[in-house]
Amino acid sequence: MDRQHHLQGSPAAARTSTQRGSDSLSLQAGRQLRWPLGALRTLLEGRRSAGLEATEREFTERAIAELLRAERAATDLIRWSAPRELRPSRCKLSQLAFSLSSALDRPLRQRCRFVIEDGDSAVTTDGSLLVDGVSRVIELALEASEGADEELMVHTHSDEQWATISLINAGSRHEIHPAQKLAESILQRDLIALGGRVSLRDAGERRCVVLSLPRGDGGLSQSQRAARLELASVGGAA
Repeated sequence: MDRQHHLQGSPAAARTSTQRGSDSLSLQAGRQLRWPLGALRTLLEGRRSAGLEATEREFTERAIAELLRAERAATDLIRWSAPRELRPSRCKLSQLAFSLSSALDRPLRQRCRFVIEDGDSAVTTDGSLLVDGVSRVIELALEASEGADEELMVHTHSDEQWATISLINAGSRHEIHPAQKLAESILQRDLIALGGRVSLRDAGERRCVVLSLPRGDGGLSQSQRAARLELASVGGAA
């Protein structure tokens, strides 16, 4: 009986071991890529004031942008492989929206339209972790949009049980890229750990990602959040 139980449990144990090994490799790869990419980007940024000719200056700016994109992708690998410790605190929806707006680079912020409803509604969440994850999802969604002038709406709302932040693409619905899928998977994993959820809702031809956070303390203890984080099977909000 013990042998049979052991054999039945082996595939699950093997999958867990394989997943841990994969996460470890992703963490190492992310760290080894991020530092040299950042160093090269800093070097090129130092050349901006070197009196470059127009063609060389344009090439330098394009190279800096691509290096920054690769550096952020490496950071996503690190965030996926090494989840940050949760630090929940009480805050308002309006505070989360303001922090999110401030976290976006100016060109991206100008393409976002914030519609704040129920801004005084309070939630207990890790605001820093949430803002990092949502801003990354917004950044990638706008980069993937078909037109440079397309906007994204950020809409907050709440009822007695849930507070929501909806991200609505102004352009037509589109297939998400692997980088977007990873960023949404990270955000979904973190929200589940905080007692929340990520879902897609019908918005006509538009892609609408809804982030739901429980009102108040969410009814979860720290140990329950840790259990949710470990057991959650995350596939992105695709």
